[in-house]
Amino acid sequence: MPKQPRRLEVESITFSSGALRSRELPKTVYKGLWLKLSITHTNGVGPTTTVDTLMAVLSKINIVINGQDQLKSVPFRHIYYRNQYDFSQAPQSSIFTTNSTQGTSYVWAYLPFAMTRSLNPEDTVLDARKFQSLMLEANWGSSIGSNVTSLDSGTLKIYTDEYSNVDENFAGGRHEENVVSRNLDATGSRTLELEVGSNNQYRRLWIYTRNNSAALSNVQIDNLIVKSRAFNYDNINADALQQFNAWEFAQSVQTGLYVLDFTRDGKLTQRIDARNLSELIVDVNSLVSNGTMEIVKEKAIFA
Repeated sequence: MPKQPRRLEVESITFSSGALRSRELPKTVYKGLWLKLSITHTNGVGPTTTVDTLMAVLSKINIVINGQDQLKSVPFRHIYYRNQYDFSQAPQSSIFTTNSTQGTSYVWAYLPFAMTRSLNPEDTVLDARKFQSLMLEANWGSSIGSNVTSLDSGTLKIYTDEYSNVDENFAGGRHEENVVSRNLDATGSRTLELEVGSNNQYRRLWIYTRNNSAALSNVQIDNLIVKSRAFNYDNINADALQQFNAWEFAQSVQTGLYVLDFTRDGKLTQRIDARNLSELIVDVNSLVSNGTMEIVKEKAIFA
């Protein structure tokens, strides 16, 4: 019997400024989750809210298995920008910017468990049927931009993208994502070590660079290297990488974002298998001394 796609709504998570709020998810077989972030706010004069600053109010989305195994831990912003590239179209959003008035801003995003743009995404659906628990945690912030007087209410709506009629013996890989950051606190080479050994297998790295105002910026770095000892997986100029990304994803370049994809044409067998590596290093050439770099590590983990 073929897998039967279903889309169902789960109880929302209510906004609570500066707090961690969670929602237990059904124990089913997931392709992904649809998320809608909505914030009702009162503006002052000249509000400067954007999609990027709105999304900062959800500083982290965590998916936690059995209370301890963190499958995903990424900023809400990453989910949105990743959607732009994976679907060649930005998710829907609306920003309320009227002076001295209350209104609602919202943005959609899709959190995938099955690997988008792979030859067989169903190989990495998440089978949660035997889990003790599956939790979505929302880390709420307290600001969506400048000259906004108050954040009055908000919700994170959750919709499942799931399958029924899945064989009980289904076995697939896992799609893990987590984030690490470092300051670009000097010009020249700035390095960051990625995890090796254990079960670390890398599909893509999403590298975000921001200036000292936390805005995405293309002038923080000009070269990126991913290497293990003397072997380079990538050694490429930053603007060339963005051009390649535009071709690979049929998507206009997003300022301050660089995607290092270690697979070609959806072949996950080409991922960097770091289980037997002694090191794996990201080395960027920083042009500034007051910026930041955030790297989302996307892993395709198979036994």
